[in-house]
Amino acid sequence: MAQKVVNFEALDVGSTQPLITKTAISNLSLIVPPSSVLQRFHNLVNPFFQKIISNQKQIMLLKKARDVLLPKLVFGKLRMVEI
Repeated sequence: MAQKVVNFEALDVGSTQPLITKTAISNLSLIVPPSSVLQRFHNLVNPFFQKIISNQKQIMLLKKARDVLLPKLVFGKLRMVEI
């Protein structure tokens, strides 16, 4: 079966911003893989997404700690002890 490549730029009907209408999208034919393939894909990529989420949470915590500690260090209210 030949696959048709969709030119999304040709579907753009916006004059100032790119816009693809709901009708244009609903007229597209999509190939959906079997659920077993989707599940294998999910099992493969999910650990990466979980690591991304974990890293983002850690970044937020580190930013909060930086924002609290840095002013105290700069103004001498907190001292660092060399390890």
